[in-house]
Amino acid sequence: MPNWNQIQAQLRHPANPVVFFDVSVGTTEIGRMIFELFADVVPKTSENFRQFCTGEFRKDGVPLGYKGASFHRVIKDFMIQGGDFVNVSPVIYFHKGYRNVRVFRSNLIFKRIWS
Repeated sequence: MPNWNQIQAQLRHPANPVVFFDVSVGTTEIGRMIFELFADVVPKTSENFRQFCTGEFRKDGVPLGYKGASFHRVIKDFMIQGGDFVNVSPVIYFHKGYRNVRVFRSNLIFKRIWS
């Protein structure tokens, strides 16, 4: 796993926030997905996503976030989808480049999410 200095050296903009998902299949941890949020380009979208990642977002006082959400579609070498924690109908999209996710099961879940 890369350390913070290695991650920081790859950022498009040094002030952009970085979040990550620890992913598991059932009880087996399979890896970490690290995201640079382009706050310098889309600040509101980045902040909304960051708050969902950390669990800071609240609706009617109830925290909402991706922790425990599941992926419902994984297409090898292309994308993964998942994450609708409100309607239990996943709608998060991650595109090409996430080759470390090689498990294609409906029980793939976000185990821990922090920023």
